[in-house]
Amino acid sequence: MFGWYVNVLALYSFLKKFNSFVTDSGKKNCIYENKKKKKWFKITCVHRDDLIAIGFDGDAVDDATMERLANKMADDYVTQLFWCHLEIIAEYLEIPLLKETSE
Repeated sequence: MFGWYVNVLALYSFLKKFNSFVTDSGKKNCIYENKKKKKWFKITCVHRDDLIAIGFDGDAVDDATMERLANKMADDYVTQLFWCHLEIIAEYLEIPLLKETSE
């Protein structure tokens, strides 16, 4: 099944647009620095069949519109739900918190 993948790189793009991706020290955020060092994982995709499932004519949609839909959905998810869901699901999966270091 062919789908338009939306991943965490959309987050980087969103943050970069709003110039909030630089820390106080002037170095780029660790998400960006680790981009080449650590593996990225896709979190979702959208398919024409998804549109059909909710009553839209997904077969009538061209690739450019599907790309725009995927990008809009990624922006919406990042700005509204991503961080909240990331924390909730990480806790559910019992992913350990970082240990605080005394400076």
